[in-house]
Amino acid sequence: MSDRCKEFRQLLGGLKEEEVLRMVEGSLKEGFPPMEIIGCLTKGMEVVGKRFEEKEYFVADLMYAGEIMSQASALIEPFLSGERVGSGEPLVIGTVADDYHDVGKNILITLLKIAGFEVHDLGVDVHEDVFISKLEATGARILGLSSLLTTSRPQIKTILDALEKKGIRDRVSVM
Repeated sequence: MSDRCKEFRQLLGGLKEEEVLRMVEGSLKEGFPPMEIIGCLTKGMEVVGKRFEEKEYFVADLMYAGEIMSQASALIEPFLSGERVGSGEPLVIGTVADDYHDVGKNILITLLKIAGFEVHDLGVDVHEDVFISKLEATGARILGLSSLLTTSRPQIKTILDALEKKGIRDRVSVM
């Protein structure tokens, strides 16, 4: 692991928002490969996850790390245009109703955009009719459902049942 990557890992692992964002900007200006920056930041998120498992960090720390990652991703994204490999296939994603967590969803969105998908993010607390409406409007064949809270998991079945009732379940891959 390069010294730069170790520093990214340490800064994000330590929840140093300003330092991480300054380093991302500086690295991009220096021509450091954007995908390598994302890889290094991912290592930092692993540190955050480990500290959470060890009860050194709390859910709020996870959310804060996710916000830092989202801000860093927004800085990196414009530099990825030449690295995209996909065909621009539309994909609909959102956090299901009764859940407001989006850290993992937002990280996944960045990776999906890098892979070339045309991502339609519906945000959080999304009901089945909104998912279906966006699937129909975009022609997307992929649906991403995010759910962190166990109390929101029944919403996934509600959405799957609504897709079935609408007659589009067989053409939509759900993740």
